[in-house]
Amino acid sequence: MPDGTYGIYPAPRALKTSEILEVVEHYRQASLNAIRAGFDGVEIHGAHGYLIDQFLKNGINDRADEYGGSIENRCRFMMQVIQAVVSAVGADRVAFRMSPAIDHLDATDSDPLNLGLSVIERINKLQLQVGSNLTYLHVTQPRYTASGPNRVTQNWHRRRRGPDD
Repeated sequence: MPDGTYGIYPAPRALKTSEILEVVEHYRQASLNAIRAGFDGVEIHGAHGYLIDQFLKNGINDRADEYGGSIENRCRFMMQVIQAVVSAVGADRVAFRMSPAIDHLDATDSDPLNLGLSVIERINKLQLQVGSNLTYLHVTQPRYTASGPNRVTQNWHRRRRGPDD
């Protein structure tokens, strides 16, 4: 706050399974609002510890329902969001941002390479289903590595199917 005090925020809690589709609808409506407001497209933010990233990473996703546990389950919310937004505004107006190897805001994964490849595999499959590619895939990577070149992100870039494929 301007006076140096902090706001009062509720304690975070896991979404109830029954609330998830409503949140997916919020993403869909937000994409429509952006296009109606004159934006060329939208980038779905699935990185840096924000909501989608919290579903994706096994170090923070402790759900015991169809959105937790296996990579397939952890990718479910992300794919529901991407599918809803693509159906609303078209794949050519949608991008996705991910950060599997970044542990910002305590969002970590025990196998970031496999997580990243799993996300890419699902997005590639969706692109084939809808017959159009997303505008781009924004893969953020760690800014530094103590062990030399970042082999994880090099593998992701080789696997992604883009407009020239």
